Order: sequence, then structure tokens, then C-alpha cells
Amino acid sequence: MLRDPKLKNTFPFYTLFISVVCIVVYLVIGFYSHFGAVPRETYIQFGAPFAFELYDGQLWGLVTNSLVHSDWRHISINIVMFLFLGIFVEKRIPRIRFVIFGIYFSFITSLWQLTFSTDAGIGLSGVNMSLLGFIIGKAIYDVRFRLPQRYILLVAALIVIAFCMYMNQARNWNIGNAAMISGLICGFITGIFSTKKNWISFCMLTLIASVSSATYFYSPWSSEWTFYQGYRHQEEWIRYQDKDQRYVARYFFEKTLELNPNHEAAKANIRRLRIDDLSEKAYDAHMHEQYSNARRYYLKILSIDKNNKFARKNIQELP
Repeated sequence: MLRDPKLKNTFPFYTLFISVVCIVVYLVIGFYSHFGAVPRETYIQFGAPFAFELYDGQLWGLVTNSLVHSDWRHISINIVMFLFLGIFVEKRIPRIRFVIFGIYFSFITSLWQLTFSTDAGIGLSGVNMSLLGFIIGKAIYDVRFRLPQRYILLVAALIVIAFCMYMNQARNWNIGNAAMISGLICGFITGIFSTKKNWISFCMLTLIASVSSATYFYSPWSSEWTFYQGYRHQEEWIRYQDKDQRYVARYFFEKTLELNPNHEAAKANIRRLRIDDLSEKAYDAHMHEQYSNARRYYLKILSIDKNNKFARKNIQELP
């Protein structure tokens, strides 16, 4: 059989390989969790760290999280779409470019999901939307990418995104809309600028990656970003006893609660900083024999933490 000169590859090796890896990862995670609720630690072990771990440097999770899925419906929909779109694209571009695009799209969509929610998400939905956007953008000038159903798929994708946005609000679903929307947009732009002039493609990919990566370092609208900043400054305060770090940490934790009033970790850390502040005042008052003030501070500490050993021990030593 003669090879079709319009196609770069006749066998979609990487699309099939990634699909098999996703299925294997899903089955192994299911085996470890008995196909029930998956513990946080298991997700981290299998390449899907949460927001705190990502901000703490586990950046590979922005790519490997695409290989992890939560349940059979999640993986079934994503694998079917990935096989359809992935095979179509892989047959029309060099394999190395297809691999780079897969890693790139996973990284970009995870970053946007991270900055506009409390997590980077899991699954191939962001990559799938990126592939669809790439096909539509590329088809503007490359006849090989003019998939007959591409506009129907685009309308269906927009309907799905709108439905998921509604269900996230109405039923408290946890679907990565930011990953899907950013994937569709970034994929479309990548497709348009993916020309034979490699420097044009490289410049556009670099620009998109730079803008997306900036959100990792500065996202004051994200409660998880502000929480991590507070935690980082709190660690500096504990290590060096620098009061400025304590004040900065409290600022970020309070900002976190403004963005997410139900953030329990931020509440706990504010209580901890409050106890540190009161403990310092109590110790100073006690040493200067200002016993009434010291007692007042100890009682405030105990009202926050009734089992605080420092306050319980020292209040008994007051005259």
C-alpha cells in the first residue's frame, strides 16, 4: 500500500501510548483505593500534586496530572476524544512536534486552571480542547486539517463548557473549566501561528508560555497562591524570628480568607500567628512582673487553644 503523501505519520504511536498509560494509571490508582475515594497522598504519588505542592516546586505535576483521572466516566470521555483528535493531529505533523505540543498544552492549561481555581486539575480535557483549537486554527490555511466536523465539535465543546460552568456553580461540581477554555484559545492561536517558518511558531509559543507562567509567580486573585505566600513567610518567621515576616504572613492569610472564607488552613495559620503574638506579649509582661497583663494574655491564648502548654504552665506560676 502506498503511503499518503499528505500525512506525516501513518501510525499514531504516541496517541495510543498516552491512552494506554492513562488507562493503566487509572486502574492502578483504582486498585490502591479499591475504586473508591482516592486519598490525597495517592494523587500526589501518581503525578497529580495539589496546589500547595505545585507552588512548593513540584512543577512536573503540571504535565503528569493530565495522565490521572478520577472515575470511569471521566477517563472514558477523555480517552475517546483524545484518540479521535490525537490520531488526527499526530498523522499530520512531525511526531516530535506532536509530543512537544502535548507536554506544552498540558503545562499551559494546568497553569490557567491552577490560577483560576484551587487546583491544577487532572485529566486530558485541557489537552483535548487544545487539540481541537489547534485543528480549527490550523485549518484556516492548511487543507489537511479541515476536519468536516470541526465546527460541530467546536459548538459542542462550547456547550459542554457552558454546561460545566453552570453545574460548578449550581451543583458544586469540580470541573476544570479554566483548563478547557484556555486550551481552546491557546490551541487555536498555536494552530494559526504553526507555520513552516519555525521562528514564528517558536515566538508565539514562548509568548503564550511566558504569559501563562507569570500567573505561577503572581496570582493575587487566587486563594491558593496567597495561602502559599503566607505559609512561606510564616516559615521564614519561624526560622529567623523576623517579625516583619510574621506580619507579611498574616497579611497573606487574611487575604486568603477574603478570597475564600472557608479556607480552613488559612484560619488555622492565623490562629497560630495570633498565639505567637500573644505568647510574646505574655512572656514580656510576665518577665516585667506585669502579672495582670500576663494573665490576660494567657487567657486569650487559652481561648484560642485550650490545650496550649505554654499558657497552661505559665498561668499557674502567676502569683
